[in-house]
Amino acid sequence: PLQNYRIIDLTDRHGVLGTRLLAGLGAEVIRIEPLGGDPMRKYGSLSEDGGDSFFWLQMNAVKKSVVLDLESEPGRNSFWSLLESADALIESGFRNDLELYGFNWENLSARCPKLVYTTISPFGCEGPRSHWLGGDLVAMAAGGLMYLCGDQDRAPLRVSVEQASAQSSVQAMVGTLVALRARKKGASGQRVDVSMQEAITNTLGNSQATYAMTGIISRRAGGGRASAEGGARLVW
Repeated sequence: PLQNYRIIDLTDRHGVLGTRLLAGLGAEVIRIEPLGGDPMRKYGSLSEDGGDSFFWLQMNAVKKSVVLDLESEPGRNSFWSLLESADALIESGFRNDLELYGFNWENLSARCPKLVYTTISPFGCEGPRSHWLGGDLVAMAAGGLMYLCGDQDRAPLRVSVEQASAQSSVQAMVGTLVALRARKKGASGQRVDVSMQEAITNTLGNSQATYAMTGIISRRAGGGRASAEGGARLVW
């Protein structure tokens, strides 16, 4: 369904799932790699031949790859050319570098008025924590999910798989699709701002409703589902 769209992928591992899903839906996804290759190629277990990691192979399947040196003027010019031909730019972990080289929202919207620019960051692009650093563990804690995981008499726990990264990627994908739909209806390109913290808060489910209806903050319930000050024990 997305075969007519071109997506520029400048994500780290906290946003790469979103562009992988867009590629799976048929979009032409062009991954930008630095000189020497993307560090993600060596993230996690390496494949049998000792080359790229399984994580890289899975998350970047069906994508195209372009090596650019954004520190050089020719590299920046090539990047502008790609952006001018693209429908969306999705970025995570590289916002400061992009702004340093002049690829901020003001310049992007002026030169590429139809471009959708999606950014994934720990705490969003605005607000008092917008400059804070953080990854999956920080977002899991700040978003509240770790507070609900583990036994009450022990420390909070994180979900083993990087759920903050996964949830942020999915929210970025959906936000990008909504902005592209709006553009199809006549809107200009838009900025999509995804906070990893908010993406995790969105997963708290019944704990949000419990507080809204009763004012009670749910606590950890060990191997169960937290509900208010108690919880349902789940046995598998």
